[in-house]
Amino acid sequence: MQSKSLKNRVAIITGGRRIGQAVALSLAKLGIHVVMTYRTKPGELSKLQKTCQKYGVSFILIAADATKEAEVKRVIKTVQKKFKRLDILINMASTFERRPFNQLDKKQWDADLAANLTSAFLFAKAAIPPMRQNRWGRIINFTDRTAATHQPGYTVNGYLAYYVAKGAVNSLTEVLALQEAKWGITVNAIAPGPILPPPDMSAQERRTVAKTTPLGRWGGVEQMAKAVEYFILPDSFTTGVTLTIDGGRHLI
Repeated sequence: MQSKSLKNRVAIITGGRRIGQAVALSLAKLGIHVVMTYRTKPGELSKLQKTCQKYGVSFILIAADATKEAEVKRVIKTVQKKFKRLDILINMASTFERRPFNQLDKKQWDADLAANLTSAFLFAKAAIPPMRQNRWGRIINFTDRTAATHQPGYTVNGYLAYYVAKGAVNSLTEVLALQEAKWGITVNAIAPGPILPPPDMSAQERRTVAKTTPLGRWGGVEQMAKAVEYFILPDSFTTGVTLTIDGGRHLI
């Protein structure tokens, strides 16, 4: 990793409270200034802010609803005013709520698409102009293993709108990659598999997931940070790719 050439670049991370913290810390260690958005309360992000600042970078927390265009524009405007540049956008804002198909109504459908797809579109649209000015940029969208591999899994039932939205994120990634290549902007996606167990998952369920994963374990949030580091390489020749990180589950 050519960390020196990434020093003092500016990154925005939307949402991603758990995995996002590992990514933010990884960027800070590379000398990248981090702006992280959250929807309700910062919570443990305040502690993360102090940790990242120890590496000599700025770390800013901004409350914003990623589904509302005015708030997205406010975030971008704040970043440009503070740093005079924007180099990296990591779209992690998402929701994952079970909605049985026979109970799924249009309001819930719209809410899932807004949180998981529209948010990525709005932030990309607002972030691209300042990236074009510098003829360099890195956009990374977080999608989903099932949507990326087209392998329906045990979690599909009840999450129709979520998976439709994440499938569209894959397409958004490819189209933006083609559109922005001439500006030196790469656009890629990461599709996590069993990385971090949900807080409400039992010990037995955790063991079952690990046992049914070819590599025999959960990946850990560090895997996400490493993938992000690869995609933001200063001389990256990778764009339009959705990288599935699932310990080999897509093979079974």
